[in-house]
Order: sequence, then structure tokens, then C-alpha cells
Amino acid sequence: ERGGDFEAWEIDYLEGTRDYIFRNTFADMERVCAMFREAGAKPELEAYDVGHLYNIKYLLGRDLLDTPVHVQFVLGVMGANAATIEQLMHMRRTSTELFGEDYTWSAAGVGYPAEYHLAAMCLMLGGHVRVGLEDNLRLSREKRADTNAELVEKAVALGEMFDREPATPDEAREAFGLKGRTEVAF
Repeated sequence: ERGGDFEAWEIDYLEGTRDYIFRNTFADMERVCAMFREAGAKPELEAYDVGHLYNIKYLLGRDLLDTPVHVQFVLGVMGANAATIEQLMHMRRTSTELFGEDYTWSAAGVGYPAEYHLAAMCLMLGGHVRVGLEDNLRLSREKRADTNAELVEKAVALGEMFDREPATPDEAREAFGLKGRTEVAF
């Protein structure tokens, strides 16, 4: 269980990001792609706005990424696309225009209730779901989550409403083209 000062820490952290520049140059992206390829690892490509999707297209055009790529739409962060159904649809539509069907996708709605609104849309549209304390601290307006497991249980219950079952670890590795735990170097 987290300490009672966690929310205060998070507020301080988020306030500190107001003057932070996240470096993400094309040289950086090319270098990181080479590192992933050398390690035989598949990156989760987080896209905070539609420009990031075009960056992925550029990297694919330079043969720096292997397909299918996995794109994680991260919506609701300050300076990024809003965590709305309209923005999710825009990101998905743009991804399909750029990558065809050669990608998998999921979305993270940052904060409550965005995390579960977008999770429901992902389930309806055939995407994957990501939940966790790194994106949202709440199970409901009234209840703070104490563990990631609580958030996952809520997502599983939501999936059941759409006849979607969670993947086993092996099924997830196969769906995303991951090499598996026995093949990593740590």
C-alpha cells in the first residue's frame, strides 16, 4: 500500500513538469530504434499527439522499425491530445491511414474517468487496454486504488461486458510479437 503522501508527491511532480522539455529528436529516435533492434526487443511506441504517428511513419520508411508496430495512444497528458473519444478516433483513423492494418494499438487515458472511458472504446474497436497507477490513481471518484491489481480487475470486468477476455502472458507475447521472458538478457 502506498503512503498517504503519494498524491502530494504526484502533484509536486506534475507541477515540476510545467517547465520541462522532453527531448525527442529524430537522432534520438533513430538511436533508440537501433538499440531496440540490436537487443531483439520490440518497442511500445507511445503517441501523445498525431505528430508522433508521423514520426513512426518516418522511422518505418527508414526501415528502423519492424512491423507490425505497437502504438500506445497516451491521451490526457498536459500538452498532448485530450483524453476524449474524438481524439482516440482521430489517432486510430490516422494510424490506419499511415500503417494500414500493420499495427496493433491500445490507449491510455490519463486520470479518472478517462482511463476507463478510453478502455471501453478500445474494447469496442478491437484495440488493447492498458491500465495502471502510472496513468490513474482512482477506481472511482470516491476511491483511490491501492494496487495495480485493483485497476486491472476493473478493466477485466469492463472487458467481460464486451465479450473480451484478458490474454494470458503467452497469448500477449504472441499477439504483440514479443520474444518472451526466457529470451531477455536480464
